[in-house]
Order: sequence, then structure tokens, then C-alpha cells
Amino acid sequence: MAALGLRCAATGVAILVGAVFAQPAWSAADSPIIIRMSVDNPPGTPRAAGEEYFANAVEKMSGGRMKVQIFWSGSLGGVQRSALDTMRAGGAEIAAISTSNFSAVDRTWAMFDLPFLFDGPASLYKYIDGPEFAKLSNDTARKDGVRYIFIWYDNWRQLITTKRAIHTPEQADGVKLRTTGSPIETAYDKAFGANPTTVDWSETYLALKNGLVDGYLNGYTTVVNFKQDDAVKYGTTLNIVPIVVCMFMNENFFKKLPHDLQEIIEKAGHAADLQDRKLDAENAEASVEQLKKEGFVVYNPTPDEKAKWVAKVQPVYTQFGSWFPAGSIDKIRSGQ
Repeated sequence: MAALGLRCAATGVAILVGAVFAQPAWSAADSPIIIRMSVDNPPGTPRAAGEEYFANAVEKMSGGRMKVQIFWSGSLGGVQRSALDTMRAGGAEIAAISTSNFSAVDRTWAMFDLPFLFDGPASLYKYIDGPEFAKLSNDTARKDGVRYIFIWYDNWRQLITTKRAIHTPEQADGVKLRTTGSPIETAYDKAFGANPTTVDWSETYLALKNGLVDGYLNGYTTVVNFKQDDAVKYGTTLNIVPIVVCMFMNENFFKKLPHDLQEIIEKAGHAADLQDRKLDAENAEASVEQLKKEGFVVYNPTPDEKAKWVAKVQPVYTQFGSWFPAGSIDKIRSGQ
């Protein structure tokens, strides 16, 4: 009888907890659920506008039941991998991390690092909106304890240098390029003939200024938004890989939210993703115009010149093909 009583009591508690999470009683007088979001960018940038869009959408859709608190410039637990570790440990609920850095946690995400895989924004968005990316996101939540929420698109990696222009792979021989430490990024740097040097993002500006590196593969938008325009002088537009910065949420935190609030997080994330695509296009155009006004030289290779860069990196696919689900690379290419 005692055991039966305990089982009944436990069942009663479970029903009560389930009811609370299914239909939470909440009024304007109650404290909202605070969601701390750690980002590496400062306020007042286009990326910040995308992050604020998500925060406002969450609060509005939830009727004030949830509020997103944004911590700028790594002020909550550092940036990129450090921010991710802080979030996974419970020190934040959402953290921004690029796919290049996240691939150190889950190498399947290194797919975004494969050079020239995506043929421009249209093919990238088609993949993001499709079933293969949905499966990747679900697998990541299950395996890695973080849930994909939305993406900030920071344009594409271009070859950006400090001292001299580089138009062909032959001219890149021996050039020291800063990398994120992604094995694939390191591999295609070497394939180009460059000397890859891993530098933490927080130290990259000084590395460019002090000559520790001769340049990096980064977006024109990043140069402007992170105020690094006085450290670089030349850019070659190659569109090597998209710069995809994901917002991941602690999966344990997400699963503890009431079901209706989980849906709001996902809806707000989708809305922010679509908004960020629009902001990225506008930001890219404005950034190139600003850089040119400052004397930065942008070179657009001819089709034959770009083909030389593409040919150089084909061995990278052979080297890292086993990292990805069978047929996944061919699906992306055939769907373009």
C-alpha cells in the first residue's frame, strides 16, 4: 500500500508538472523568462540589427513571457568556441558561433567550409530550407546538446590582404593567411599555396596590423562591421565559402520551456533567418562601397582566373569526403 501511495503521489506530481508546462499561468505582473544571448559583434552593426530583430520577435510573439538579453562583443563568456562552451555549461542560453568554429565540435558542420560547394546565395538558401539541413539540425540537438535557432549570413569569404594584391594562386605562394583552425579551411589555404596560421578572432585585428599574418579569407562585410578596414588594403572576390554564423540554444534549456514557447523560439528564429538574408545583401553592397571610398582595392577575377582557384582545391573533397553523410555533397551540387 505504501508503494502504491508513493506511485500515486509521484503520478500526481508528474501530472501537475505536465499541466504547468502545457498551460503555464502567466500574467504581465510575473517575471518573464530571460534568455541570455552571447554574441561576438558590437551593437550598431547590421548583424546586431538581425540579433535585435530576433529578440524583439521573441518578446512580441510571447506577449512578454520571454525576453532576450543580448550580451555584446563577447562580454558573457567570450566569443565563438569559448561562448559555445559557456552556453553548454549553462552560463548563457544562446551563443553565436560560425560553422568553421563549430566544426571542431561536430565536423559534419564543416560542410559549409568546403570551397566553392555553394554556387551563390540561392543555392545556400535552398540547402538551409531543405530536409537535409533540418536533419543536420535535429541530429546536432541530439548529439551535441545545442539546438540551431537561426543564422546570421556574413556574406562570403574573399581573399583579403594587407600589403599586396593577389589575383592568382601563383601569387598566393607562401602568404601567411589567418585561419579559424578549421581543418578544411587550413587544407584549402595550403592548396592555394598559402601558409595558414591559426589566430583567435579576438586577436586577428592586431595580427593584421602587426604583420603576424598577411591577410585572411573573410567577408568584406566583416572587415567593415568589425572596424578592421584600416588594417587591410586589397581584396580578391572569390566567394570561396559562405560565412555562416549560427545561433545555437542550450538544448536542456529549450526542452524545459513550455511547448508553446518552444514553438515561438522556432518561429522567431525562422523570421530572423529570412530577415538576415535581406540584411546581408544590403550590407554586402554597402560594405564594398565604403571600402572603395577608403582606398581599398577590390579585384574581380575573370572566369578563367577563378577556374584556376577552383581547380586548386579539388583534392580537399577527396581528403575530407568521409566526414559527411554518403551522397550529401552530390545532393547539394545536383540541386543547384
